[in-house]
Amino acid sequence: MVKVSAIGIDLGNTYSCMAVYRDEKPDVIHNHRCHRNTPNWIAFAGYNRFIGDDAKSLALADAQNTIYDARLMIGRTYTEVTELAKQFQWPFEVISNGDNSPLVRVMYCGHRQTYSPEHLISMILRYLVECAEDVLGEPVKNVVLTVPATFNDIQRKAIRRAGENAGLNVLRLIREPTAAAIAFNHIGRRVRNKIVLIYDFGGCSFNATVIQVSQQIITKLATESDPKLGGVYIDNRLVDHFVDLIHKQYNCDIGSDARAIRQLRVYCEKMKLQLSTAKEAKIEVENDVLLPNQSITLSLTRDQFELCNKDLFEKTFEVVRTLLANANLKQFNVDEILLVGGSTRIAKVREMVQNFFPGKPVNLSLNPGEAVACGAAIVAANLAKVDSPELSDLMLYEITVLDFSIGQFGGIVDVFIPRNTRLPAGVSKTFGTAYDNQTEVTVTVFEGNRVMQKDNRLLATITLSGLRQAPWGEVKFKVTFKLDENKCLYVCVAEMPDGVREEVIISRDAERTSKEYFARMISDAEQNKALDQSYLIRRNRWYGAYRYAVNAMFKVQLAYKEKLIDENKFTTMLAKCDQTLAWFMANETADQSEYRPKIQDLENSCHKVLKNYINKTP
Repeated sequence: MVKVSAIGIDLGNTYSCMAVYRDEKPDVIHNHRCHRNTPNWIAFAGYNRFIGDDAKSLALADAQNTIYDARLMIGRTYTEVTELAKQFQWPFEVISNGDNSPLVRVMYCGHRQTYSPEHLISMILRYLVECAEDVLGEPVKNVVLTVPATFNDIQRKAIRRAGENAGLNVLRLIREPTAAAIAFNHIGRRVRNKIVLIYDFGGCSFNATVIQVSQQIITKLATESDPKLGGVYIDNRLVDHFVDLIHKQYNCDIGSDARAIRQLRVYCEKMKLQLSTAKEAKIEVENDVLLPNQSITLSLTRDQFELCNKDLFEKTFEVVRTLLANANLKQFNVDEILLVGGSTRIAKVREMVQNFFPGKPVNLSLNPGEAVACGAAIVAANLAKVDSPELSDLMLYEITVLDFSIGQFGGIVDVFIPRNTRLPAGVSKTFGTAYDNQTEVTVTVFEGNRVMQKDNRLLATITLSGLRQAPWGEVKFKVTFKLDENKCLYVCVAEMPDGVREEVIISRDAERTSKEYFARMISDAEQNKALDQSYLIRRNRWYGAYRYAVNAMFKVQLAYKEKLIDENKFTTMLAKCDQTLAWFMANETADQSEYRPKIQDLENSCHKVLKNYINKTP
């Protein structure tokens, strides 16, 4: 038996899937019920706890103690989770722990007990790994976990902690679209220079991602999502359809009967699955299940199903259009479409994808519900250094969609790491002191695609004190940016070669990882592109005038050293240079009409010196 070093787990919202890389390919691992996908459900029944298929089967009998949607809760505040509870009509109880964090309260072992979303996810992960260990016949410690592309840093850290609390060594968190792309690319054996769109229609959300694939190098270009599109919303439409139908045909309103609605939802989910391959779905409902003392037949044709959900399907393509616009792509630029997520099994969805991208191949080489887990398994094997020629040159890249910069004279920014840079990335630039005996410099760090500092987001202000005293420009200091795959920014300001230094690490907060934040920043830059360009031209002219004044001071000092001017003239000219430079420093946004007289006055005061040293600059 080949020793397994690591596995990949697609930790979905409704279902999870596990896979291991062996025999040069990813292999899906079944659970204790021999199912390849495991429901993310936990049931607390008396003194017993059930996870997966067994837990889901208990939902109708004891809904208040059967928990699901834990991944929806993780990394969110209690306030946010209560809104989700109303939206999805959870039958279980969610309370606050006192600091606006959510807890789920259940009856277990004869007592009311509470569990955080992290704890619930840990239980699910522990169960999945136990299933894997039984199948593989050996302990499993190393895992790669997948997360949605829209997860922020808080949610990602919570998932990692959940894995660690389950006793696992989390090698890496990888975004679901990236994992899917890796799996499809592995099956396709190193495609060359393709733009691939991943259409991910899952249980609770829709995500579209564009990646560039070149052999084993995968780079994410852009992503867009809608958290209110997914299989659960399709189920909601079907539930509403049958509630109305039952009311009309049997004059009975079951809409307020929570138990009947839960049972109806189970039937709707089954019919949805049947309609992926059949033209019509029927379910016989026994007496007293939905209606008192009456059995009924629920039936739904594929045409009715598609009509119920037509607008939901169409909304996915609104997301795709936004994605392509943000990536500066047209439909014809996309070379291939990958379908991911259980909802892509719907026949109408596949038809609409093909019609939206006419003539483009829709890749169906992997099960949509297993592709992400297979990709995670490939990454896990790669990180665990499994000896395989197919893994030796696998490279995964994220890109940044916003510029990272520092503040400069004139109120503008100096970009260190430009947008669309492949991550991880690092840049260093060297600067000199701006005046004699300067002992302190301040560096401001910005994020955003605008030209002016005030239009970008200030991330940090770093002050470096204790510089050695010397003439201006003689002391050098280096500013270094390092941006990792999680877009955590390290900034260092250090006197060269071995002087004082200051460092700061800037993590991404919840706002700075949200889709709305990126969309707002990108849209703002696009709408103001002409204004920024105009300001940049004005500022460059200002900076040219400022550099003229700096050069004038240099030439005056040089003339005095070479004894071409006496001390009185030197003092007078230097004072004029200092006065002019001080004015420029205090008027960084001045236009030509304001600074041109200052330059003319400086020329008049230092004409002879400037003429003699016309070609000499510092």
